[in-house]
Amino acid sequence: MIHPMRGQVIVRELLESSPIWRPDAPRDRRIHRGTVLALGAPARTSKGVEVPFGFGVGDVVLYSFVHNEKAFT
Repeated sequence: MIHPMRGQVIVRELLESSPIWRPDAPRDRRIHRGTVLALGAPARTSKGVEVPFGFGVGDVVLYSFVHNEKAFT
């Protein structure tokens, strides 16, 4: 069983669809579709107020991620 940390989400990419390009996104960033597998506890603001997720487990979401190659070397 996977238990994400506070404010984190685990998503499985839907491979049958190609990445989506949005006109307002930079050219090097691609938007992917995926199914939410698990949610961590809601994130908290600096004042301690919890910020709920706008989606749940099993929902299909659009997401993008940035890989920082220097962080892994």
